[in-house]
Amino acid sequence: MTDGEHESDVPRVLTFPRRMTATPEDTQDGDMSPTSRLKRGLCVVTPVITTAADESFLQILIAELSTLFSAGRCSVQLLETPGDVHSALRVVAHTGLPEAALKPQPAGSGGVARRVVVDGQPTLILDRADLDQRFAGVQLRAEVGAAMCVPISTPQGVVFGVMNISRQRGAEGDGFSRGDLEVCDAIAMLVGDALEGLKSRGAEVELRERLRATERLSMMGELAAGIAHEVANPLATVRSNLGTLNGYLAELAPLIQAAAKGQTAEIADAVSDLPLVMSDIMVGIQRAEEIIKRMKAMVRLDRSETREALKVAALAHDVLRLIRARIRSLVAVEVPDDLVVAGNSVDVIQVLVNLIVNADDACQDQQALTGKPALIRVVGRHHDDVVHVEIVDNGTGISAENMRRLFQPLFTTKSPGKGTGLGLSISRRLLEEQGGQLLVESAVGQGTTFRLVLPPA
Repeated sequence: MTDGEHESDVPRVLTFPRRMTATPEDTQDGDMSPTSRLKRGLCVVTPVITTAADESFLQILIAELSTLFSAGRCSVQLLETPGDVHSALRVVAHTGLPEAALKPQPAGSGGVARRVVVDGQPTLILDRADLDQRFAGVQLRAEVGAAMCVPISTPQGVVFGVMNISRQRGAEGDGFSRGDLEVCDAIAMLVGDALEGLKSRGAEVELRERLRATERLSMMGELAAGIAHEVANPLATVRSNLGTLNGYLAELAPLIQAAAKGQTAEIADAVSDLPLVMSDIMVGIQRAEEIIKRMKAMVRLDRSETREALKVAALAHDVLRLIRARIRSLVAVEVPDDLVVAGNSVDVIQVLVNLIVNADDACQDQQALTGKPALIRVVGRHHDDVVHVEIVDNGTGISAENMRRLFQPLFTTKSPGKGTGLGLSISRRLLEEQGGQLLVESAVGQGTTFRLVLPPA
């Protein structure tokens, strides 16, 4: 430093490798030690970060940081593609920023934030009138007196963006200490972990929905034969009655011509039959429409979360009609007509289809071994404050070893190509989402009981 040159006139930029520990020389930096400063900062922001349900927590965090550091301008900028340090940066939360600073930084643009994201080093700028060689050519988006810019990333090195905290030149408490930067950096680490958690939960939800869709498509394969059978019957009725109607109409022409000759009785008989024929046609068409409507509801992937009152007996009979061609076992429905549960019809139908098809496979395997008749019972009853719907079979049963893995995704005892291993895990999750449970009891060689526990309507 030359004579007459003041320390405050010299631009200083401090960069250090990311770490959480303080060195002994740091303990006199500011009014409190970095350890005390870190403790205070984390106590303020940790509840905000650890309870984050979505990115909206960042705006609350920014408000807390503004108070904690007495900073007029704070912001969080996130990369458009996490982990890609060259993708666009967008401001997702801020306080005190001018309108010009809110514009996204396109991919490939410069700026202090971009440089910090690329380098991954927390940076403390004590005088922004000038910058050292590391920031040569960088255009400042807002003229301030001091600033901290720290990368938001995980311990594994996945960068999500940057956190910026700054004070205007001449403001009270102008400048930040190294201890402030340590605190800010530690908070950014927590934010990185929180964003990684949100990303993971989002990916888990997406995967869960994809698995659910896969299982539903598998279920549709099981139902395909039943659909063809159910639709074919009413259409056959329509075709037959239309043929009869055409015959009547063909007969009417000469009868009408001969009406004057006293053949009015034959005309009356033919005409009286026409309403019955038309009624049969309409019933057949309505049945076909109901089946098609039901199947559209079952395959839709934008499933509704709305619960409705479901009559268990009617639902069970609907399911059996749809899978009639697939099921080889004798199925008995022992459910009171007035037994009603609260649930999503699409989900409950999917669970019933899966369990009855599984029971049928087990019964057929057991029948092949022992020759005893294959029997499945659908039993429903009130139990305390809930409703139990049981699928009881006399199949092969489940071993203790397989019982432990029964609800694991992709686990199946069926032969390759016969099962996805997703049905039971998805069925249990579907019931749990409706406040219910899926329980199982089994004895090898005797059979299995799956119990749906559902809230009453």
